[in-house]
Amino acid sequence: MNALNLHSAGNVFLLSVLTSQLISNVPASVLISKFSHNWLAITYGVNVGGNGLAIASLANVIALRMVKRKKIWLTFHRYSLLFFLITGGIAYILFFVL
Repeated sequence: MNALNLHSAGNVFLLSVLTSQLISNVPASVLISKFSHNWLAITYGVNVGGNGLAIASLANVIALRMVKRKKIWLTFHRYSLLFFLITGGIAYILFFVL
């Protein structure tokens, strides 16, 4: 984590987004808060990150398991990943570029 510039809000945001894709958004926020106190960037990042893969949010996993149709996972990810890319790009531009 030292190689990353975690003083940059944009880097904290991107790290939060990507970490949320691997370990879910709540544990990601706890983990990243150990290395950065930029709560605004962490909050935006883990919220956007919860839109990607199903594992990114426990609520996604619970809802998809309740449906009990295997093809729902593909349908979910088709829309979820598109929404993730769009919202992630918009959030990054709005909060860290403009």
